Amino acid sequence: MEERKARVREQAKQYHAQFKGRLDMEEYAGNTQARCEFCDKNVKPWEIRIVAASEKERWACQPCVDREGLTLSNSDQAIQFEAIRLATKWISIRG
Repeated sequence: MEERKARVREQAKQYHAQFKGRLDMEEYAGNTQARCEFCDKNVKPWEIRIVAASEKERWACQPCVDREGLTLSNSDQAIQFEAIRLATKWISIRG
């Protein structure tokens, strides 16, 4: 889990540097939603996670990950998605 976190954070730093100043976060946050496949709620894009499910990866919000005890996916695509999600969150919080 710590190795996964480190991979995500390292990629997120790269995306943050790439995106900073180029994204209009108010427009992005206002017009973009993601849907949790477990509770069917719409959430902000940076609140969605990719979890390993029995047949395929699925999208889940953090409350569902915690409540259901879901395992975050370790695939390269999931790590990239998480890195972009984290970089977007950083930009929305601190610019």
